[in-house]
This record gives sequence, structure tokens and C-alpha cells, in this order.
Amino acid sequence: MITLSSWHMKVLLLVLGLKWTSCFAKGVLVTIPLTAPRSAPTLSRSLVSFSLEQDRWVDWIGHGTRNPFFFNTLNNLKELTGEAPRIRVGANSEDHTNFDATVQFSESEFPVFTTTVPYPEATKNAIGNNYYHLASLLPPGTEVIFGVNFGQYNLTAAFLETTAIANAFASSTFKASGIKLEAIEIGNEADLYTNNGARNSSFNVQQYVSQWTMFAENVTATANHILGTKVPLQGAAFAGSSHTSTGFSLQGIFKNDILSSSAGSQIKLISQHHYSGSFCTGTIGILQNLMTKSSIRSNLAAFAPDITAVKQQGLTYVFGETNSYACHGSPGVSNTAGAALWGLDYALYASQLDITRLYFHHGIGYKYNFIQPATLTRSILDGSNLPQPLAPHIQPLYYAAIIAAEAIGSSGSTRAIELSVNNTQISGYAFFEGNTLMRAVFINLNAYTSGTRRSVHLTLNLAGSRKRPTFNIIKRLSIPTANATMGVTWGGQTYETQDGKVAGSPSTQMVPINTNGPSDNVFVHIDRDNVIALNSIGEGKEVIKPWNERLDEQEFIESDADDQLIIRIPFTGSVKLRCLLLKSGPGDQTPAQVALFTNADDLDFSDAVEKVPAQKFDVATGREVGEYALKPAKFPNVSSVTLFFPASQGAETTRIYYIGFLGQWSERKQEPVITVYESRANLADHEKIQGTEGNFSMPSQ
Repeated sequence: MITLSSWHMKVLLLVLGLKWTSCFAKGVLVTIPLTAPRSAPTLSRSLVSFSLEQDRWVDWIGHGTRNPFFFNTLNNLKELTGEAPRIRVGANSEDHTNFDATVQFSESEFPVFTTTVPYPEATKNAIGNNYYHLASLLPPGTEVIFGVNFGQYNLTAAFLETTAIANAFASSTFKASGIKLEAIEIGNEADLYTNNGARNSSFNVQQYVSQWTMFAENVTATANHILGTKVPLQGAAFAGSSHTSTGFSLQGIFKNDILSSSAGSQIKLISQHHYSGSFCTGTIGILQNLMTKSSIRSNLAAFAPDITAVKQQGLTYVFGETNSYACHGSPGVSNTAGAALWGLDYALYASQLDITRLYFHHGIGYKYNFIQPATLTRSILDGSNLPQPLAPHIQPLYYAAIIAAEAIGSSGSTRAIELSVNNTQISGYAFFEGNTLMRAVFINLNAYTSGTRRSVHLTLNLAGSRKRPTFNIIKRLSIPTANATMGVTWGGQTYETQDGKVAGSPSTQMVPINTNGPSDNVFVHIDRDNVIALNSIGEGKEVIKPWNERLDEQEFIESDADDQLIIRIPFTGSVKLRCLLLKSGPGDQTPAQVALFTNADDLDFSDAVEKVPAQKFDVATGREVGEYALKPAKFPNVSSVTLFFPASQGAETTRIYYIGFLGQWSERKQEPVITVYESRANLADHEKIQGTEGNFSMPSQ
């Protein structure tokens, strides 16, 4: 991460061979605006939140007393953003839960585990009043969503659960801690009820809306009465979508007027579930496939019509359940350091699509967990017995939550944009507080699992008229390999500790921002006021810019009568040039070629066509600054250089934004003066002196 001082920017570099360069170097050019674009969305401080399988909620939160490991891992995030991650308790076992007043916390029945699913969900889950009261052990201020049973179509069960939920959150304990009931969710993945036997094969979206409304009227009447306020509902919670108004989709429930009832009017959030792949048949995923930049974007972009439909209703859209591979994750993929890079890019890109929050799903022993909050006796990979119990610990994905929290910060008004990075596996994001650039994150999504890692250099251009930072603070995520399951550090610190708290001394790098560019940039030695441009609209000096303005497109010159252009650039001394820097275009306004002539102060267009230049280049198209290596032997003692652009690449005019040079400057030595002293000169006695062509007068006697 890059943090921007006197004002400074923080750069988060996420990892596997990613390097930051702030001076002239070959690499990927990334432009970062100093001011937030109007379109930049505001990010929720709880963008990365957690969904917990309902059957083992007690193991997460603690059996009557707080689970300190789970609390600490949540509190770490709260300390970074000022807001605890939100918690949704529900999922598959939500529709297998029933209230039983004789049960203290919960009693569950589980099927036999398999190598594919070492820690299966409960088929029966009985809960008592104290079950919901345990939410008071969360970090103060946490907002919670609880799900109630809709799958078994038992209205009494939903009523009893709702009563217990509302009574818990109405208690003085919850009020004192600020822990709030964000919403109640009625049913989990009802669009799959025909597959799991919860409904018959004819069950459709019209029947769903009718049945859901009946349950919701009962749930809201009960909760509203106990809590003395209208309780929000989280609607849908579908596993998939037809993306149309027919079939199970958000468009379908809206068309069938789910919002028109009094209970429907209490829907404030719409939830969909999404996994990037599936391990349900035991087919192991490929880590690079999960991490691929284009796949992350295409997976999320598929939800664009659903998000639009929700926003048109004025509601909040969330991924109420999400993670890498369905059925608890893929071994050697979901539990690795590479998954942390995937998770971070996935969450940040989702924010750009107006997905307000992502609840990453968890269960005890699930492979894709950020956090393992309880002691495990079986392997999460295949269910085999462990040689010794495995204490609570974090998994690499947890660093995605930490880094996202640090990037978003605690202002409550942070906005972010995805940056344009011309690399298929590097993604970048800029973060603004108010309108001011404060942080940037860059993620290398190449899955290096062995061998030598290739470095990718980033050249950052800070664009805009706002005051520029003077240095960057760079913080790096260190990963042994993409398939590593431990040994990850963030800025030199680790969360792989017994108590889940951070340990180790922070390590960051402070890098001054070089506004002059490379040390041999000769900009300061150009006689800018005497730059001359022929056939130009605009003065030649407008394209002679300092290094930090080289990508600016506000100032430029353009050819006038046709597409030919000559620019003569004098120096204040003698220079030996090694490189021409040129930004031109765009598109067919880019010059086809550039020819360089040295010390040719009177060069005109006919001369430029006829004479042999010191060097000539074909000009590449693009919005970056082109680099053209000069032969030093051709440019040894240059007092001026003239650039001739003979034609554009198809346009009627040629446009130039920036010209610069790299080389060595030395002070120009005084030229010798030829002088002849005689008492009386006789012209017949002398040959003509070189350089004195023309008539002259004899001095008077």
C-alpha cells in the first residue's frame, strides 16, 4: 500500500515480485488522480464482513463466555476502521433450526463427514433463548443479521425464533454495548428448495413471494412489537439468478410485488450469494484460475443487471454469502496465500459495482475461512485425524480483510476507484478521503508457487493540479509462495499468533517523490524561453515541461497548416544526449516519425527533408511517454537540437504534449575570437579570414 507527506501517500504492494518505481524506469505506467473523480463510490468501513454457519454459532462466539480469539480477530478490524465487521448468522443450517426453550444454547445433529466435506452442516439444530443473547459478546457496536427457518415451512418455528431474537436485542445488555440487530433474514437460498426437498418441483417465484410475505408479516409484527421499531429485513438470499423478471431472480420478486406489502416495505437490504467455483463434487480448483484478474471481473460483472434492479428500488445490495469455492472451499486453493490476493481484489472490485458489503462465509473447519476460531481435531483438507489438536488460528485470507480495512480507514467517507493498469495480472485502486488522494493498493495476481519470481515495475504518475505529496510510505504483503498456508506477513507483522492479535515490529519504506525525474534529466538546462516551433499553433516552450507534468495533457502544441512540425530546442550549455522522451498523439495525431538534427539553428522544412539527420525514429502510438535511445556518439556536444516531424499517422495535424531529454550537461566554453594586430593593414597581403565574409571598412588613420 502507498500512503501520500508533508502530505504523503501510502502504497500497499501486494506481493509476489511487485515493485514500485517513482523515477524513470521501464515498467507499467499507472496514472493516479490527485482528486477523487465524481463517480468514485463511498466504501463501507465494513466492506469485508462475515457470514457464519448457524449450527455452530456458539463455537464462534463462546459458550456463555467470550471466545477471546474470535473477538480479537474482529476487534483488529474495528481498530483499523472504527467499525466492526458485520455478522450474518444463518446459511444452510438456518433452514434446519428450530427453537426449543429447554435448550440452553444449541444442540445439533451432524451427518457423517466425508473427505470432500470434513466438517458438514447440521441436519438438525435446536436453539434456546441464550443462543441469541451470545451476540452481546461481539465487539461493541457490531451489527448482526440473524436468519430464521423458512425452508421447513413452519410458521410457528419462525415466530419463536423471531421472539427470541427480538427479546435478546431489546435487553439492556445489548443497548449498553451498542450491538444492533441490522436485519432478519427469512430463509436461505429458497431458489434451491426444489433441489433440496424443501419444496416440490412446481415451486416458483410467485409462490415464493406469496409464502415469504405470509412469514414476513408474522416476523415483522412480532419483532416490531418487542423492539418498538420497524425491524429491517434482508430479502432474497438467493443462490443464483436468472437475471430476468421470470424465474427466481431479484427482478422476478420485484415484478411479483414483494415490496408492496407492509412487511415487504421493511426490506432494506437485498442479498445474493456468489461463489467463484464449486468443490461440491470433489474436483480441486486451480489457484491461478481463482486469482486471474479477468475472471474476477467477469464473475462479478454478471450481477450488474441485478444490482441495477435493486438500486432502482432504492435498496442496498449485498453479497450476503460469498467465498471462493462452494462446499466449504477447495483444498490447496481456498486456504492459501494466493486466496488472500484473490479475496482483496474481489472485494475491492465489488465495491466499484455498487456492492455495498460482502459477507464471506465461514463454518468451523471450512477450508475457505479467514478465521478458525475453535480447536480442530480433523484435517480441514480431507477429514483425516490430526496428529495433535490444532488451536484457533487465522488463515491467509484474513490478510485480505486487514488490508482492505487499512486501505479504507476510519474516516467513514473514504471513496475509491479502480486504476487503469495495463497488465493482465496487476490490479490497482486509489483511496480518497474527501476529495484528497491518501492511499493506493496494487495487487499482483500471478500465482507463483515455485521458482524465480519475475518483478513487475510500476511507474506512478500523480495527475491533477492539487498540491502533490512529497514522499510515499510503502507497505508490502510478504508471501512465501502463492500456495503457502502460513508465513505471511503484512508490513513486517503477523497475525499468526495464539491470541489473534498482531505481533512484530512494523516495517515500511519511505520513498521521496522525485519531481525532477531521473538524475540526468536536462530539463533545467533547456533555454525554454527561446524554444522555437515552426508551423505551430501554440508556443514551443509549452511542451518543455518538468518531469512531474510529463503526462499532463492540458498544455500542447499542434501543427497548423498541415501535419508537419519543427521544434528547435536550445540548451544553456553543452549537452551529451542519451535519450529522447516524447509524448504525442492521441491516435492518428501521433507523428509517424521524428528526425533529430544537432546544432542546426536555421533548419527549415526544405532543409529537414533534404539533410541527413543525426538520428531518426518511428514514433509509437499510446498515451505514455515514449523513450527513444540516442546514440551518444551522434550527440556529443549539443548546443541545440531540432526535431522534425514530417507527417502524422493519418490526421490532418500533429500534436505534441511533452519533449524531454536525458544526458550530461556541461558549461559552454567561450568561443575564441580571431584578431589580427597590424600598424597598417594591406589587404593585398592577406587571404580572407574564415568567418569574415562580406564587406567591411578599414579603420580610419
